[in-house]
Amino acid sequence: MELPPNSEKKIPKVGVVIGSGGLKSLGSIELLALLERENIPIDHLFGSSGGSLISGFYASLNSVEKVRDVIDFVTHVPGVMTQFDYLSLASMIGIPGVAFKTGSGVLKPDLLIQSFRTVLGNMRLESLPRKVTLQATDMNSGEEIQLNSGNVAEAIYVSGALQPFLPPRMYEGRLLGDGAYTNPVPILTAINAGMELIIAIRFLEKTIENHDLFSVFNDFISKVVEKHRRLHMMLAINMQYYEIITIPIYYDECINIWDFDKVPSICKKSREVIETYRDEIVNAYATFN
Repeated sequence: MELPPNSEKKIPKVGVVIGSGGLKSLGSIELLALLERENIPIDHLFGSSGGSLISGFYASLNSVEKVRDVIDFVTHVPGVMTQFDYLSLASMIGIPGVAFKTGSGVLKPDLLIQSFRTVLGNMRLESLPRKVTLQATDMNSGEEIQLNSGNVAEAIYVSGALQPFLPPRMYEGRLLGDGAYTNPVPILTAINAGMELIIAIRFLEKTIENHDLFSVFNDFISKVVEKHRRLHMMLAINMQYYEIITIPIYYDECINIWDFDKVPSICKKSREVIETYRDEIVNAYATFN
């Protein structure tokens, strides 16, 4: 495409939105790898739930390969997702005298948070090499919360603290939990931040026969994500000029947040789907005006 004489190509502000999806969201690393390979700079990352892990770590480490190393490290910490809170389990099955509280969860998060801190130390969101916004939910008011400041490791955790599995946690004076409850694919957040080319990736499971608590819950979350996405796209129609590319990735099986053995196949599937959007993404960036 040739530009008119004396004109300059407009460089769009690029926002990458990584939606919720639990462990499936780790596949979004393949989108960042594509953007690095094609020399498309990211101005701002937006993450929700599982998407906050990749968004937060990439904004902190500024390298796909370093984030791959982090994924490998976290998923190989012994017991990181198998430490059960037996009082919470007891309350769920109705044992008298044991209450399930707002801050309760089936799993203890200590090892998971510590693994984040091992990599990130005391890094803060407002001081990272790359801008990032993480979505969370105020578990007392139900309010959507956008995290732009505070400890990165803690922010990544609370954005993905999917109760009843992972307990909410106090963060800068609020009890915060999973962002998927209020904004699972934060496209409007990216628009409101002034992004002009928005690449949004979301992870869903096709309708799966429900056999247990986890498959029923995953099916519910998938429906919530899709409903929010459609609503946000409808609200975005009459807003300022920008371009949105959405990449849906569907899985044929229920993938739980502790199924670490499935990470390689998650990334392989994501890579295959993302590559089919390569030309659309590259052309949208090259011809934006």
